[in-house]
Amino acid sequence: MHIIGAGFGRTGTVSIREALAIVGYSPCYHMDEVIRNPHHIDFFLNALTGKLVDWNSFFEPYQATLDWPACCFYRELMVEYPNAKVLLNIRDAESWYESAKTTVFLASRTNVLRTQLLAPFSARYRYRKKRKQFMHESVWNSIFQGRFLDKSYAIDMYNQWNNDVIEHVPSDRLLIYNIKDGWPPLLNFLGINLKKNTPFPNLNSRDVFLKSMKNDFQAGFTGKNHARAQ
Repeated sequence: MHIIGAGFGRTGTVSIREALAIVGYSPCYHMDEVIRNPHHIDFFLNALTGKLVDWNSFFEPYQATLDWPACCFYRELMVEYPNAKVLLNIRDAESWYESAKTTVFLASRTNVLRTQLLAPFSARYRYRKKRKQFMHESVWNSIFQGRFLDKSYAIDMYNQWNNDVIEHVPSDRLLIYNIKDGWPPLLNFLGINLKKNTPFPNLNSRDVFLKSMKNDFQAGFTGKNHARAQ
């Protein structure tokens, strides 16, 4: 593990993941991995409830982490990987809230009744139910205390999280990064040179996310090898 992402989802994590892949830090653990591997939910729920987990074995295939749920455990990962650098991916708080509310939060609340009714009869709906419950337990209830729709409170929690990361992580190990700044700060932080004119990735906009969410419910999925970005 070389890079630990400490910032929330909807801060450009899919674009940053692709940027890290371009410079050789791949694979990166992202919420997508939870979608592709439903059994990962149990690992993170164990960690969330304070049970002993083997971080090193779980993350052995990965060179970086980004997004929820891994960002919730950046402190534990810093201890496990003392030489890894920490990336605090941020964006304007108002912009972040509107994006999160209309994408990942909306997805966790969409078709809940349908999912609950069909879960006993369908493996894919059982996984949908489990994933929704996981997001509520690990993010909406844990971080935001069930008050995410209270905009001022949610933004306060977002800012508090970022401030806590800045206070906890030694400055020489931390990059506070906004994807609007493109390659220069990221390359400087990683000590990497890159061919000039390499475009910085721009992926998973709000419209792309919502289209993927619509396709998800139209086509259905089994919880295996599913690649919808978060």
